[in-house]
Amino acid sequence: MALRLKSDAIENFVDAVQAIEDAADHCRQNLRLFAYPSNLACWALLSRIVLQIEQTILEHGYRTQTQSAVTYNLGRGGAQAIAWVGELGTKQPATRREFVFDADLFAAASQTLWAAVSYESFTTVFPLWHKSVLEAEMIKTDVVRFGGQDDNSRRVRAYLQGLRPALDREPHIELGDVLEPTVKRKIHNITENARGDRFSFSYSGPTKLYGQLYRRYFELAGSLFRHDDSLLVGTYTLGDFRSFYSALLAVCAVHEHACFLRSQLTQRYPENSGVMIHRLQDWVKLLAKVSQLSKELVADMVGDLVFGATRTLDLYGHPFVPLDDKSQLLGVVPHFPLKSRPDENILRVCSYLRPGLYDAITNAKEEQMRKDLRSRASSGFKIRGPRTLPGGLPDIDLIIEDASNSTVVVAELKWLRKSIRSVEHITQEASFLRGVGQLERIREFLQDNPRYLVDRGDLSEDLGKFKSVYYVLVPLDYFVWVDPGRGIPVIDYDPFSRMLTQHRNVAEGMEELLAFDWLPMEGRDFGIKYETFTVNGVSVETEVIYASY
Repeated sequence: MALRLKSDAIENFVDAVQAIEDAADHCRQNLRLFAYPSNLACWALLSRIVLQIEQTILEHGYRTQTQSAVTYNLGRGGAQAIAWVGELGTKQPATRREFVFDADLFAAASQTLWAAVSYESFTTVFPLWHKSVLEAEMIKTDVVRFGGQDDNSRRVRAYLQGLRPALDREPHIELGDVLEPTVKRKIHNITENARGDRFSFSYSGPTKLYGQLYRRYFELAGSLFRHDDSLLVGTYTLGDFRSFYSALLAVCAVHEHACFLRSQLTQRYPENSGVMIHRLQDWVKLLAKVSQLSKELVADMVGDLVFGATRTLDLYGHPFVPLDDKSQLLGVVPHFPLKSRPDENILRVCSYLRPGLYDAITNAKEEQMRKDLRSRASSGFKIRGPRTLPGGLPDIDLIIEDASNSTVVVAELKWLRKSIRSVEHITQEASFLRGVGQLERIREFLQDNPRYLVDRGDLSEDLGKFKSVYYVLVPLDYFVWVDPGRGIPVIDYDPFSRMLTQHRNVAEGMEELLAFDWLPMEGRDFGIKYETFTVNGVSVETEVIYASY
């Protein structure tokens, strides 16, 4: 039976696919973890996540593609499991002293976590099936396979996952990669002198070491944050958040490495101590002291990152998980902040909590892209924009002229936030494709009015006299494949920016970009395999992209 879109499928086929989705939606019923106090169940899930990440590191190495993929999946699936506990768990709380693993709790947490991780695949593919984005094929009465993307769409998916051709690969920097030998020795001393046993340990917070690491993280974060520090994202600026997050990273890094060293000393990972747990006021006091920010600002930032602050189910963006019924006791898995992109996360949080502020940020993004491209471009290029057009037409975002080879590029700039949920992908794609339509309208107007730009000083001569004219959509963070045969190719911001920096001939640079060699190739840079995910007796098979290097 062939893959087919829902819009093209017969009723019996749609009903068969729907039956699998309905069965999957009942996978959370009767999970054993719900019999435990909710706060104990949440702690057990966080601790189980830590153990799984550490097991992955042991088997595949630190900072590997496998570790990144596993951590990402656990961040999504773990968030789903915690949400289930909040909805169906026992409300009577356990005391802090009861946060201890035994065989039954470990098994119950494992059952719920893996059910949630698998269920995430169902919640990803079925919304896309219902919107006729993905195709489905019934393999068995209880197994449905999803696919249908073409080769170029897969290349874009791989690109957005961070996979690159060999010549474009840059050293991967993560916020956890800063522990120097002297720092590791200090953490080793802390670990040796810690109180505890093979299952748990404790130590006094090394504030001087936190301060040392804070400065290093603050420096590193400056190279990763892509927005101006003065940007207001709440009661605080992005610069304030950078300071706050650098302090959080310092605390997380010490604890993660201390747990690793403890496992070497005792020959067992300290399973009851992997999650950092403090009362809200203690988190605020500690992070304010390390970051030198006011407690009021730190309290606001912690509040924005508490799980449940927005509807987004993600432990990367919301690492502070409530472990009591009043959100006064907060647990953090250190691996998530250390693997995160905090600037992206806080902007996403801002978009949900303060949409008015986020709209203002969005309006500023286009000018930031334009400013950056101007600063990078070779001196021989003439760059103009924005240019208003009459009759309600969209503005032209960027006009690039290279008179030396009679070439013009008319560009539409798009900076959309990365999509996490498949429903967001559908919305983002629609917004993105509107940019293609806008550029088509601009092209039609300029072809009918070739002197419009020269009359306003944007070009040196009539547009119709140039040897080459390109209309191109330049996105940042998110895009989809658009057939360049439409005359509106899509070139990601990074290769487009490199072209303006490295080429002195725009025509040659554009032809290189339009070969799309900047996108990864299947078989060379990435591979695809079908993986099966099963819950409640039903399964989905989905395409998973993995690195070939």
